[in-house]
Amino acid sequence: MIIAYPRETVKAKRTDFYFRDVRQHRKLNMWKELKDIYWNGIDKKEQFLDKMVEKCYITIWPKFEKSFPMIKVSYIHERPTIYISFGKTSAKAKETSNQG
Repeated sequence: MIIAYPRETVKAKRTDFYFRDVRQHRKLNMWKELKDIYWNGIDKKEQFLDKMVEKCYITIWPKFEKSFPMIKVSYIHERPTIYISFGKTSAKAKETSNQG
């Protein structure tokens, strides 16, 4: 049994989520950026595939970062997860005991 007194305060837990903004206008912007790249500057006769991939990465990544920026969203949990799960399990136990 867990006893929690109302005088004890529990701090809200803040969680940050990061995701890329990939809306349609951002995709069109990326398409324009890729179209403007001088692809002949990336040597297709490169002997080592790793170097060729690295050149592509160096060429494309800054344009990708510019076209699809990261967005940060903060979410605040009012109650810690342990209390939420405890409340759910105790409610289910109460329902089954009332039915039986």
